[in-house]
Amino acid sequence: MATERETYRYLRLATIVLLVMLAAAVVGQAVAAGCWQTSISAYYWTAAHGAVVGALCALGACLVVYRGSSDTEDVVLGISGYLAFVVAMVPVRPEPLCGGPGLPVWDVSASVRNNVGAVLVAAALTELLTYLIGRRARPRRDLDGPGRFWRWVKWAVLVAVAAAYVLAPEQLEQHGHYGAALLMFAGIVVVVVANAFSSRREEPSSRFSTAYWVVAASMVLTLVVELALRQGEAGAERGVIVVEALLVLEFAAFWAVQTVELWGYPTRTARVQSRRAQALAPGAPAADRAGHLTPAPHGG
Repeated sequence: MATERETYRYLRLATIVLLVMLAAAVVGQAVAAGCWQTSISAYYWTAAHGAVVGALCALGACLVVYRGSSDTEDVVLGISGYLAFVVAMVPVRPEPLCGGPGLPVWDVSASVRNNVGAVLVAAALTELLTYLIGRRARPRRDLDGPGRFWRWVKWAVLVAVAAAYVLAPEQLEQHGHYGAALLMFAGIVVVVVANAFSSRREEPSSRFSTAYWVVAASMVLTLVVELALRQGEAGAERGVIVVEALLVLEFAAFWAVQTVELWGYPTRTARVQSRRAQALAPGAPAADRAGHLTPAPHGG
C-alpha cells in the first residue's frame, strides 16, 4: 500500500515538475531574447524546442498511465494524455523570432507524418494492452456508465486523429496543434469537475471540492478568452501567451490540490475504503459505524 501511495504521489508531483520545466524553458528563452513570442506553442521554433517537446510528451505519458479515482477521471485523463502527444508532434506555423537563438524553419510535413504515426501506433498498443489486462483481471470489472461513454469518446478522438493522418494530412498539419490543445484542456476541465463532484460526495463541506470548482471555472474562462483572442483583430494574439500561461498555472493548481487532498492515499476511492474500514473497526464510535454502512458511490 505504501509503495502504491508513493507512486501516485510522485506521478502527481511529476506533472507539476514538468509544467515548471516547460515554464523555465520558455522564460529562459524570453530572457535570452529580451522579448516574448506570441504563444507558448511558438517556442517550438526557438532554442527551447527540446524542453517544450519533451515536457509535453512526458506529461502525456503521465496522464495516460495515471489511474484516476473514478472511471471518468481515468478515461478522460487518457484522452488528454494522447492529445498532449499530438500537441507536441504537430507544431504551429513558425512566426518570426522576436530575438534570440532559434531553429531553422523546415518543411514539417515529413516530421508530422512520422511522429504522429508513431503516436497512433503507441496509442493503439496501449489500448490493446489495457483491454487484454482488463479481461484477465480477477474479479473482472467493466467501466461504469459515464466511464463507458468517455471510453467511446476516447476511441472516437483516436479514430479522428488517425483519419486526419491518413485522409487529410495537410489539415492535420495546419490545425492539429490548436485543435488537440483545445480538446486536451477541455478534457482537463472535465477531470477537475469530476474531482469536485466526487470530493463533495465524500465530504459535503470539503474545501477541496470548492478549490476544484474554482480551478474548473478559471480554466473555462481562460479558454474562452484565448478563443476570443485568436479570433480577434490583428495584434490581439499578443495576449495569447498570457492566457496560455494562466492555463498552465491552473493545470498545475489542479494537481497541487489533488496532491494535498490525497497525500496519504493512492486514490480517493482508497481513502473512502480506508475510512470506512476504520469506522467499522471494533471500538469505533457508534455514530461513525452507522454513518459508514452505506457504500460510497464510485464514478466521476
